[in-house]
Amino acid sequence: MVGIEQNKPQKQPQKEKTQKLRSKLRKLWRNKWFSVIALDGHNDVVCDVSVKCGWVASGSRDTSIKLWDISTKKEIRNMSGHTGAVTAVQMMDETESERLRGLISAESDSELMHDMSVKQFPQELLLVTGSTDCYVKLWLLPQGFCIKSIYTFSPITTICHQHDVVFVGSDSGKLTAFNLINRQQLNDKIIHDDSITSLQCNGSLLVSTSKDGNLKLWEICDKDQQPTKVSKIKHKIHPNLKFNLVESNFYAESRQILCSYLTDKLFYGDDGINLKVLDILEETVAKFSNHKSMGFTDACFVISEMLFTTSLDLDTGTGSINVRTLSAESQLAYIASLSCDEFPRFTCATCDPTSNEFIFVTGGTMLLLWKPAHGSKHASDTNLERNGVVHVKGGNIPELGKNFVHSDVESDTSDGETDSSPWWWSKPTETGSNQLQGDSDSDSDESESSNVNETPTSSWSDWCLVL
Repeated sequence: MVGIEQNKPQKQPQKEKTQKLRSKLRKLWRNKWFSVIALDGHNDVVCDVSVKCGWVASGSRDTSIKLWDISTKKEIRNMSGHTGAVTAVQMMDETESERLRGLISAESDSELMHDMSVKQFPQELLLVTGSTDCYVKLWLLPQGFCIKSIYTFSPITTICHQHDVVFVGSDSGKLTAFNLINRQQLNDKIIHDDSITSLQCNGSLLVSTSKDGNLKLWEICDKDQQPTKVSKIKHKIHPNLKFNLVESNFYAESRQILCSYLTDKLFYGDDGINLKVLDILEETVAKFSNHKSMGFTDACFVISEMLFTTSLDLDTGTGSINVRTLSAESQLAYIASLSCDEFPRFTCATCDPTSNEFIFVTGGTMLLLWKPAHGSKHASDTNLERNGVVHVKGGNIPELGKNFVHSDVESDTSDGETDSSPWWWSKPTETGSNQLQGDSDSDSDESESSNVNETPTSSWSDWCLVL
């Protein structure tokens, strides 16, 4: 009898533990309230936002850059200097700002007339911006002083800063790299056939995506160094004045790619139903539903083992933020959605990585600050006023709890996506396909009530609501 008892299966198998973890997260997020405040000041669409250390930097099509204080919800500074739409803003944290300040002071090549080594405020950060006026600018915050200006000869669509280097993507598909200290051009190459939509750096790996539907991986290496296979890179190479960008053997062809976020995996969204997840080391890819029907995924980001993606329902014109978990026990399980009928398309979104709470900022036709609302709210708090506050509770969209799809099993033309060519994962020198193995997310909690309003499907002609 003892031997038989020892051979009995465990009372709580791993699958049951995983389901309990998912249920706990879903209960937490679907009962979480956020106070959403409109930050008024821009006169056109907000193209990009960045959040660090309690500050929000926003760039708009009205050519201005604004700095906001999260605690007071007030504008600190309005910065003018660009003559075109400000399409990219990236704020540095305190450590990186201090390091670059010292190097710029030693270089003595700034456009300021005072000593950069002397701080005037307790907190001073650096901000990098890009614009369709072809300029990259480096700003000192909160003063709003322009420290550096670099002309790139092409309208800028996105930027990525790493160490002393800023990578610049243009609307012509050109990738340019500059040293921020002395403004030296380090790289200049057309890498895409259409506008570059996002650039992401992680160690020695650079990812570029484009409206041409291509995703490319690049290795940053010393000029005289032989490139290594991307899937085996485990060390970091700090780019300096002598480096190359070497295209890897991997690329993906997809729909029009709109955003990306790079960790140990690459998450990217497009104008289709699904969010794509690329495991670079395993060379596998999977897709997860990010919309009920058709829609756009304009932004994605990762904070505290949680993945956040924006979603636009083209049938209703409503924007939302979808939440998934990246925990090892329950990776990429759908948790909740944050939405309101009054919310427009979120063209950009991010979260403050320095805060102990989830503080979101979304841009588009409205610049919105999302802060956790402690204490219960009432169902009547549903209408968003231009100068008011709306309280949003996490909800459930059952369609997003579907199991992930292997890339070689189902193309992006399924579930209503119409495209002349399917989505696939490609390697130029090899044939065949790969699969991503994992537990299915059958625990979708479809029986739970949702505060995300169900709306009858509109006709395709109603898409004029989209920006």
